[in-house]
Amino acid sequence: EALKYGAYLPDDASHYTVVEAISRALSHYPDYQSALEATRASEASVGKASASIYPQIKAEGTATWRDDNAINNLERSLSRDGYRGSLIVEQELFSKQSSTERALAHQNRDLSGISESESRDRLTKSVESAYLSVLETTEQFVNAQQNRLIIDRLRELSWPRERFESRPAWERSRLEVEHLSASIAVNDAEAARSSATALLNSLFNMPAAAPFRLDTGAFSVQSIYAHFSALSRIVATTDDEKKVTAFFQESAQKGNKALLSTRIQVERAIVQKSA
Repeated sequence: EALKYGAYLPDDASHYTVVEAISRALSHYPDYQSALEATRASEASVGKASASIYPQIKAEGTATWRDDNAINNLERSLSRDGYRGSLIVEQELFSKQSSTERALAHQNRDLSGISESESRDRLTKSVESAYLSVLETTEQFVNAQQNRLIIDRLRELSWPRERFESRPAWERSRLEVEHLSASIAVNDAEAARSSATALLNSLFNMPAAAPFRLDTGAFSVQSIYAHFSALSRIVATTDDEKKVTAFFQESAQKGNKALLSTRIQVERAIVQKSA
């Protein structure tokens, strides 16, 4: 376990797959949470702007009490208690201002949704990149540790071999140099791994040195080959490859966040001008 992760980890250390790591970041990263709150606020604004198209109901009521003077000055009998109620229903048929406000509220909501989606995509890519960086630097650190361990064992044998097997003295000197190089490589790899770990923890909104375990199954040679094989069957011929390429191009144009945002901003400017 120590060689796998390059360091001893506590038993209660969190374990993440790629999907779990992305989910953790989305639920805790402050910038994305701010974008999510902005989208919720814009949704509420749409509801507020749309309220004017629904019937407005008002109820009024009064209660009175008549004194002796009021009762005695009337020929017919009159109760001391009096009540009056009214129910008023109003509905706006047309308002240029309300129509404009509703259109702008919907467009603002769409822009907030695009901004949130962009923030989500950036965070997802950052987590994926940091996740892979931790796996890569951990593997490099483990390999550097193993390499130095082998060199240290050879160093331990160098002096007996020099004395009892008449090995040349320069071999031991060379191993000393190799030991120094290996130690430098271990330190560099450890620094790179610590930096990658701190970056991923920052996306988790956790302390830089918080321990965790990452699942490597999705990035095994077998998994990569399985995905590659599935894709190779889809683009087995030139015509299939052209169809797949055209599909991705069309999807990219429809889902391009910058293009959608620009289009909505133009539509909003037109609405504001007509208002």
